[in-house]
Amino acid sequence: MGRWDEAIALCRQVLTRVEEASPINRIYPLYCYATIRARRDEDGVWEALDEAAASADGCGEPQWVIKARIGRAEAYWLAGKLSDARAEAELADDVVAGADGWMRGLVGTWLRRTGSARPPRGVAAEPFQLELDGDLDGAARAWEELGCPYDAALALLGADDEDTLRRALGVLGDLGAAAAVRVVRQRLRDAGARSIPAGPRTATRANPHGLTRREQQVLDLMGEGLTNGAIAGRLVLSVKTVDHHVSAILSKLCVASRAEAVAKSR
Repeated sequence: MGRWDEAIALCRQVLTRVEEASPINRIYPLYCYATIRARRDEDGVWEALDEAAASADGCGEPQWVIKARIGRAEAYWLAGKLSDARAEAELADDVVAGADGWMRGLVGTWLRRTGSARPPRGVAAEPFQLELDGDLDGAARAWEELGCPYDAALALLGADDEDTLRRALGVLGDLGAAAAVRVVRQRLRDAGARSIPAGPRTATRANPHGLTRREQQVLDLMGEGLTNGAIAGRLVLSVKTVDHHVSAILSKLCVASRAEAVAKSR
């Protein structure tokens, strides 16, 4: 959902309980911790991914192997190491037979994203299937309805047109996904685009509460007394996406209600 600070904190809670968390129970928080830090272009990625892969391979359970290998594929892809990313995606594909549509979709999109010649297996869950079918806007909308902005932005990266890539850049910039921003900026340069924003959004850096540009817009409209539905209409977003932004605002402002958030901002 893009609530990465909260996710990292929860991962650390699990990963520091050495006596309680078995190697298998550590795989998913290791995956989350590593992929978030990779997206942010931070350190500590490969130690977590190496442990996750070793545990996943040791247990042999497809769902864990897939998560560990796709986490590594994404980290390599963000670092510009396409052949390494492709090799990891294909290792995930080796065990995906019989998995559900979400796992098949995850693997299929990363095979496509890394340039693998392997075809996707079977029918994927809707957001993935839309992307695999070439309906990038539909895939992004499906992810937004689920409250998953990063996945929505990744779905748009398969586009060739500058406007769509700039949309993805805006979302990734708001999330603080510095490594993914670098990928999009390169694609925009390759497409001949000019005046490409560099680095994190200036508004996010300058905001005293660390709100993104979009979160500040939502907060301003909350101050006008608008409901989430009305805010969604004003900003041309899904209601679920606005729900996500409101939750993030309450968390960053350390308040429990919309009224408290508006009062604190004022």
